[in-house]
Amino acid sequence: MRKLPGYMTVEASFIVPMVICVFALIIYFTNHVYARCVLAQDSYILAFRASMDKETEPSTVVAQKKKLVAGKKYYGNTYPQFECSTSGKEIEVSGSTKTRHGAMGNFF
Repeated sequence: MRKLPGYMTVEASFIVPMVICVFALIIYFTNHVYARCVLAQDSYILAFRASMDKETEPSTVVAQKKKLVAGKKYYGNTYPQFECSTSGKEIEVSGSTKTRHGAMGNFF
């Protein structure tokens, strides 16, 4: 059986866009995981610094040092918001940020 001319062009017109979409999704999800890891690390550092300062209220320490700790590591994301809560001797610092990209024509 003889193949028709141009069959590779038709196949490539389906395969190439799918491969590009997969690469874009991998990059997007990698950035999301990076932001979560950095946010968890910064929340831990803020909680640790608040626990070491015995003279000042923990929420005040977090409010004072959050800009220094967060820095400029959150490219492609909104600047993180940190909240501090205490319960006895426990200090809990939670943070939140949003990943906003125009990947694939604002599909996400």
